Amino acid sequence: MNARRITQQAALGALSMALFGGALSPPEASAVEPSKRVRVWVDDDGKDCPDAEYNTVQGAVDDSLASQSLRNGLGWATVFICPGTYVENVVVPEGARVRFVGAGAGKTILSPVPGTEGPAIGAESAEFVSIYRLTVDGQSALSGPTVWGIRLQDSPARIRKVDVRNIRDEPGASQGYGISVESSATPSESSWSYVKISDSWFENITRVGIRVDGARLYAKVVHNQLVGPSAPKVWAPNGIQISRGAKASVFGNAITMATSPSPASGAGSGVILLCPGRTTVTYNEVTDSDFGVTLAETTGAWVTANTSAGSLFDAFSIQTLGTLFGDLGCPDADDGGSYVVANHAVQSGGNGIGLVSFDPEQVVPTNFHVIYNKVRDSTGTGIRVFHGADNRVLFNRIQDSGVVDAADDTTGDQTAGTANRWLANQCSSSEPAGLCI
Repeated sequence: MNARRITQQAALGALSMALFGGALSPPEASAVEPSKRVRVWVDDDGKDCPDAEYNTVQGAVDDSLASQSLRNGLGWATVFICPGTYVENVVVPEGARVRFVGAGAGKTILSPVPGTEGPAIGAESAEFVSIYRLTVDGQSALSGPTVWGIRLQDSPARIRKVDVRNIRDEPGASQGYGISVESSATPSESSWSYVKISDSWFENITRVGIRVDGARLYAKVVHNQLVGPSAPKVWAPNGIQISRGAKASVFGNAITMATSPSPASGAGSGVILLCPGRTTVTYNEVTDSDFGVTLAETTGAWVTANTSAGSLFDAFSIQTLGTLFGDLGCPDADDGGSYVVANHAVQSGGNGIGLVSFDPEQVVPTNFHVIYNKVRDSTGTGIRVFHGADNRVLFNRIQDSGVVDAADDTTGDQTAGTANRWLANQCSSSEPAGLCI
């Protein structure tokens, strides 16, 4: 390395301490030989980092990975992105390990090219992708039936302190995905892919803020804040979606205004589980959304210690869909029941907790455990079973419901002639009588 190059690297290293908060090698890099780590700097206009080698992110990625030693998971490329706006659809090559480090959300801004589907950062079969301290802003200028902010296909990743905004077209007709993590693996495959999305902000995304979709995929979705789309909008938006065999821990997120323009024909959810693998949803807060937390075609899930307030419909909705929407692409369900435990349902416009089947073949929710929840001020019923069999509704506290505190529309040989077991629920009114103590 020549003297000028050494001087540039030293200067940029000092600058990274100021702009990027110090040394930012990924934890996994400790096992990588120094010769197999490359750090490069990008500056769009040369003003913030005048010695930066590149003015485009894609150029930095391509040159960093040109060496054979940095292909196929053999090394790391870290791309420091100085303050500025970068209008690009960046592609991470197959087999690469790349870390994108911005100068901070609102300072480093990546925008997908207007008129395209995006994403600002996309990867397919990458070895690992890390994205840290930057903003992805679609500027409401994307185009296509589906558009993306960040899209990772079969690519393990870690995403932290990222703002994702305006992933949409102006009329709101595109289905926008803020971060979409997808797996094409089959349930029989042995390997797993891991993703963590944390401490990030999502706003004005027409379809789903965070989507984790596909078998053999495990995600931690932790301490994010999500705000639903602004008008005009066409689609029913979801804040966080875990679906089609993916497993996840959804912890400590705040979601608000996941609302549809036409909720009678399609409603949004703060958190939706759609035939996931075994998933936990814990300590999340959903406000002012169509549904708070929805469990659709779900087995083996734990939904506990969440708060849903001000929902248009049910705060917690347990659903079977069956063939209502055709083939959902669900893998075979895990064995075991699901648990809805110790949640708070407050001021729902429908029911606090509802069990319902939309399946044309009338398959109903079965083997759900609804236990130790606190439900108050529901406009409809506190806890209502429209359809279901062999469910357990135990030790809940229900009060100040607009219709009755507890209701079960089924018939069978269990509590009060219903098809479900009700035990030790503290409430003052029920249909039929005998569901409360």
